[in-house]
Amino acid sequence: MRLILPFWRALRTSFVLFFSQRYYTRCSALTYTSLLGFIPLISVLMAVFSKLPLVKEQLPKIQLFVFRNFLPEQGGKLFDYIEQFTEQATKLPWTQFIFLIIISGTLVLSVDRTINYVW
Repeated sequence: MRLILPFWRALRTSFVLFFSQRYYTRCSALTYTSLLGFIPLISVLMAVFSKLPLVKEQLPKIQLFVFRNFLPEQGGKLFDYIEQFTEQATKLPWTQFIFLIIISGTLVLSVDRTINYVW
């Protein structure tokens, strides 16, 4: 009985803080920000790596490994979207490409700050 009471207090305090500080809105915004930040960042990295001669040959193998092992269910769909985005990113002028890097980097930093704030 002595172990159960502190557990329920901690659980109740967690729920009260979660809803009073409106963490549910931060968590839902974090989902969209993650998608908006990580997909362009992955595409930019793939576009940069595709220009390097040493990595260019190994890039399809690396992509296949990552999508098969980390995203087995939806990896194929996500791979197609990232390929399309990478194609478009390589066609951008260098100034817009740099802005894409900056924007996706700031979105990823925003995700990091939000996760640190919630935890």
